[in-house]
Amino acid sequence: MVGWSHLPPEIKQHVVKKLDFMSRHSLKSTSYTDRQIVNSTPLKIPRVRFGHKDGRCLIVIYTGVEQFLRWELFDEGDGVTLQRSENCYDTAEFKRMTIQKANSLQMGINIMSNLLAHESIKIDVFEWDIPCENEEEAEERMLKIIEYSNGKKFRVSEILSNSNPGCGIISTYSYFICCEVRELKTLYVASSDINIFPHKTVEFKTVTDEVSYGVICILYEELDEIDELPEDAFEEIGKHEDVKFSCAIEREVTAERTPAQQPTRSEENGFIKLTYTTECGKYITKMFPNDEQFIKNQLVVSFSS
Repeated sequence: MVGWSHLPPEIKQHVVKKLDFMSRHSLKSTSYTDRQIVNSTPLKIPRVRFGHKDGRCLIVIYTGVEQFLRWELFDEGDGVTLQRSENCYDTAEFKRMTIQKANSLQMGINIMSNLLAHESIKIDVFEWDIPCENEEEAEERMLKIIEYSNGKKFRVSEILSNSNPGCGIISTYSYFICCEVRELKTLYVASSDINIFPHKTVEFKTVTDEVSYGVICILYEELDEIDELPEDAFEEIGKHEDVKFSCAIEREVTAERTPAQQPTRSEENGFIKLTYTTECGKYITKMFPNDEQFIKNQLVVSFSS
């Protein structure tokens, strides 16, 4: 009977393509040949989240729909308590262990590096959540991360951050992320005063040529608020030195699917307004005339000439 070790590399590679993420990682530890097979088989990870604050670290690797691997690390004394789960939020199912003489940030970076830092693995979105009080703290934290990554790099298409990483441009991450990043996003979210529903986000994007633009995204049940958005809201975005363009997007929140409609354009009070509908709802985008062409190119809908 033919065993695994007797199969040709081509057949093994087809098998590896069918394996889940952790099975691939486990197979790498069985033999040098199997490690080569796994490392030569491309893998795309939809999303990875990494966060660290107040001695607590969170790593989530999203491998599919409702499929994820999750690590939580807590600094305790001179060691770290680690909790691991797979496709589950039930704390009773978590696997726990304690590592002595370690810290959560170092352990978190080590875990991510060992699992994801390889040229065969491509991460679509890397969500980066390390809030800092000021740029000095951000720089200090980034230097620690560079040290802990030990020269390993992640292949990433897009970086999403909820706080300014310090330098505010893609080159900040170049020491531990490969230079394939197409876009860096910085996201701020404001919740409703009545409930926790997020009614406004402010998003800054830096595309690969380091041209940045800001987006105010407002979510309401009815499209009646965007005209009340003051001009200084746009000017506030423009105060960021890297931001060259800005716009506001308002979305009508609806539970029903809506048919897509061709965008319409109008001019009003010195602003350009684009109105369009997708399956997710009705949108209005408001911008300065000089920013119109650039913003159109960033939207997910097409505009007829």
